[in-house]
Amino acid sequence: MSFTIRTTCEDDWPLVRAFRVENATDNPISYGATLQTTLSMTEDDWRLRARCGEQDDDTALVAIEASTQRWTSVAEPTA
Repeated sequence: MSFTIRTTCEDDWPLVRAFRVENATDNPISYGATLQTTLSMTEDDWRLRARCGEQDDDTALVAIEASTQRWTSVAEPTA
């Protein structure tokens, strides 16, 4: 299995959201947010999270499975 690791950008916000919703559904404590909290986040909230990968003083990374383009892991700030 081959992966691509890259920083996120604001345009990734729908993928960041989908990944986090799936994760909160399957494993509600892994990111410290319940599914209810995750679903209540606004588009602006998701854009902000995705934009972390574009910052000089912060970052967010994603691991993408090469053959399927499925996001398999996201590392992002917790605050």
